[in-house]
This record gives sequence, C-alpha cells and structure tokens, in this order.
Amino acid sequence: MQYRKSALRTVRQRGIERRQIRDDLDLERGFFLVWGPVYYRYLGAIAGKSPIEPDFIAELVDTVLVGIVPN
Repeated sequence: MQYRKSALRTVRQRGIERRQIRDDLDLERGFFLVWGPVYYRYLGAIAGKSPIEPDFIAELVDTVLVGIVPN
C-alpha cells in the first residue's frame, strides 16, 4: 500500500509540473475512478456475463482525463 501511494505521489507531481493535471487533484481518488469500472468489468467477464469491449479502457481513461486536466 505504501509503495502505491508513493508511486501515485510521484505521478501526480510530474503531471502537475508538466501542466497535464490539476494541482488540486486527489490522485488516489482519480486512480479509483479508473480502477473501479475496470475491476467491475473484469468480474463480469470472468463470470461469463459480459465481455470487456476492446475500446472500453481507452474510452474510460479519456473520460477521466476530462475531469483531471487543468482548465
């Protein structure tokens, strides 16, 4: 857990310095915004209920990025 938080802080700082993400972003929350839907789809796929669409990940990341980039 500590390693993940350290890695997220590094990514957040780099993104802020490059003006790729907002400086008030809670990166851990942003991580879960992406990870939650991916995990949910994965569980559905392994249960045989629904496959993961080929473009799902790219579309999900694009959607989350709209909310975290600076204005």
